[in-house]
Amino acid sequence: MSKFIVAGILASLLLAPARAEERADQLAQARQSYAQGDLIGAIGGLERAAESGSAEARGFLAYILFQSGQVAPALVMYRQAADAGDGFALVRLAELKLTGRGVDADPAGALEMLQQALDKGRVEAGVILAGVYESGLPGTEPNPSLALAYYQQAAESGDQDAIGRLIRVYAQGGLGEQADQTKLAYWQAAMQRLSDEELAQ
Repeated sequence: MSKFIVAGILASLLLAPARAEERADQLAQARQSYAQGDLIGAIGGLERAAESGSAEARGFLAYILFQSGQVAPALVMYRQAADAGDGFALVRLAELKLTGRGVDADPAGALEMLQQALDKGRVEAGVILAGVYESGLPGTEPNPSLALAYYQQAAESGDQDAIGRLIRVYAQGGLGEQADQTKLAYWQAAMQRLSDEELAQ
């Protein structure tokens, strides 16, 4: 192997962490701009991070574009980010496929994407899956026990929507479960802890 090729490989390896750090900085600045209502600054930062290879930035940029009515470019970016493994983009694109909003309805494809997102740590994907299996969709029969399992998994990860649903389940019964005061008290305490943590921040 040529020493020039080796040198090139070593240089690219040394530059990779710096590029990753730069992308992370660009993404953080873009999120801050978005939180402050500076859409122009947010979009600029996200575009730079996306161009340098950040799938997360591409997914967030797709979200902003979609919310502003630019559906076609948003869908392209969502697909690119999802194909690159971005969990946020997988969830958003799956939601669109569930409803057929802007894309052809594809419940089976949506469920697959939601599971991929959940495997990547996107807790909200589990809540959506729980809702799908609780109510059912065309081509998907209700499955209360599976819905309960997804709600419990999300609740154990601290998702307030999932905890709230379990509180209703154990207060009134549902999803194949009887009312259960012990489990109700457990999830009520979990919800209170989350509320206390939010107030302390």
